[in-house]
Amino acid sequence: ARFGLFDVIFCRNVLIYLTDPAREQVTAALLAALRPGGLAYVAAAWSQAREVLAAIGAVAAQMDQ
Repeated sequence: ARFGLFDVIFCRNVLIYLTDPAREQVTAALLAALRPGGLAYVAAAWSQAREVLAAIGAVAAQMDQ
């Protein structure tokens, strides 16, 4: 079930533990849930975040350890 669009999404280190197909699925779900212009706080391990989020008009902010 979809909850709507989020202004902010926090995603720390969970993606590094997933297989590539699972990571792609989770990434797609997160991007679908983020409002255009929204803010995603991501771990440095999500290296493609800035490019992907910029493509949908969102901003990636790296979380420090």
